[in-house]
Amino acid sequence: MSELIDQLPCAALTTDADGKILVSNRELISLVGFESEAALPRQVDDLLPPAGRIFLQTHLWPLLRREGRVREAALSLLSPSGERVPVLLNCSRSAPVNGAPRFVWVFFAAVERSRFELELVDARKRAEVAAAQAESATVFINKIANAMPGMVAYFDKNLHCQFANDVYLQWFGKSPQQMIGMSLRALLGEALFAANEPSVRGALAGTRQALQRSLVKPDGSLGHTLAQYIPDLREGKVQGFCVSESDVTQLKNAEIELEMAASVFANTLDGIMIADVNGIIVSVNPAFTQITGYAAAEAVGQRVNLLSSTRNDTGFAAAMAHDLVQHQRWEGESWARRQDGSVFRQWQRVTTTLAANAQRYVFVFNDVTERWHHEERTRKLALYDALTDLPNRTLLLERLGQLIASTAREERKIAVLFLDLDGFKAVNDTLGHEVGDEVLRAVAGRLVGLVRQTDTVARLGGDEFVVLLDNPASLEEVQRIAGLLVTSVNEPIVRGDVQAQIGASIGIALHPLDGRTPTELLKAADVAMYEAKAAGKNTFRSSKSSLARFPGGIA
Repeated sequence: MSELIDQLPCAALTTDADGKILVSNRELISLVGFESEAALPRQVDDLLPPAGRIFLQTHLWPLLRREGRVREAALSLLSPSGERVPVLLNCSRSAPVNGAPRFVWVFFAAVERSRFELELVDARKRAEVAAAQAESATVFINKIANAMPGMVAYFDKNLHCQFANDVYLQWFGKSPQQMIGMSLRALLGEALFAANEPSVRGALAGTRQALQRSLVKPDGSLGHTLAQYIPDLREGKVQGFCVSESDVTQLKNAEIELEMAASVFANTLDGIMIADVNGIIVSVNPAFTQITGYAAAEAVGQRVNLLSSTRNDTGFAAAMAHDLVQHQRWEGESWARRQDGSVFRQWQRVTTTLAANAQRYVFVFNDVTERWHHEERTRKLALYDALTDLPNRTLLLERLGQLIASTAREERKIAVLFLDLDGFKAVNDTLGHEVGDEVLRAVAGRLVGLVRQTDTVARLGGDEFVVLLDNPASLEEVQRIAGLLVTSVNEPIVRGDVQAQIGASIGIALHPLDGRTPTELLKAADVAMYEAKAAGKNTFRSSKSSLARFPGGIA
């Protein structure tokens, strides 16, 4: 094949199906001005200028593969110096070599055409073919440019627009008639042009430019783009530059939102802890470290129970998990543990969210220990006796009311023991109020020590106490406890070298025999207590209703 190609009196070469040059003859090397075959490009595309390459890919190769030949195609070959050599191309598929197709390309220069194929085409047809090819290439290039998602434009060296695709026109709100010929300065406005002018000058100097731009769009919104100015170098001179620009407004806005979120995350006074679906901590903010004492490096990678405290109820974690599954959020107060082991009260909100298609748990909390202690102190002042630390009348009535309400759901016994100290006034008068206060505290301790944790011992004021028995085993059990209370109070109370001796009178009321409300039960027990005093003090008596229902059952 190489000998046959060399014998042809015109420029010729052979390629494979991908356009790779396999063999070329001396006439081709001479026509395009290369020094040797080794200097010749390895692809047939590289022998053509850009428009010729497009025409080759869009028209000639499809025709070759379909028909097996091309006749009378007008092209230009490109010399090493950039000069264009007009030729007429004939190409046909030859016999395969080792099963691979081969193509023979023959190029007729103007002199050769007059010698060999002057009869095939006249000057008019050549011009028509060339014009059609140029028009086809232009249409094709415009289709590509308009199909691109980004903005594409071309400005000549005088900064006048020569081309703009549809996206570029839409961005600036211009029609093709308005855009073509418009100066870049008029298009951008003085302020934006001044900001872009260094990049424009760099492109006209032959250096590719990359820049970010922000501008107000025709609809009044602010847009952001990433732009490139690409110099158009021909024959070593810059003829203008191409503009390739991408709208990154959404990305820029998302970046701004992320920066704001990051600023809030870093500067909020609330502690923030983010965990993955497996409960592993992936991020914490500075306030987390300030509140808990754990540095970020110490917390990240640990489980979320890093801060758990045993002061929380046993069902606390399960209740939180249930709410997160059912409602994707939980909020409330709980106890937490710092790095140094100290415990603090926290208000916390936990929510589930999606980040990058991965589920995350976001814990937002703050330290409310001081507020909690203040509320507890306030609550204690409102519900507890300041001297004995026992529940006062308000809390007693609340607990008694809760017990009475529970009897509607389950069978339950309730006993109210009203206790008044005998001889306490004499202690106050003879030994002083300080000793009297010590006696009251001692009595409170003795009463609490004789009942269960589920029972309540309250001080109503002065020397009056109430013992509330929750579901005693039997009426005999109530009687037994009343007797123990009297005996315990009778024991001498010694404080230093001072000894006080007092007694106790107790009245007993039972629910629902002696009353169905807290007030009714306390009144019935109070009446029974006065009956105990009338009987000689230092004893106990039951209400008349109880005695009528259980004659002889309780004294």
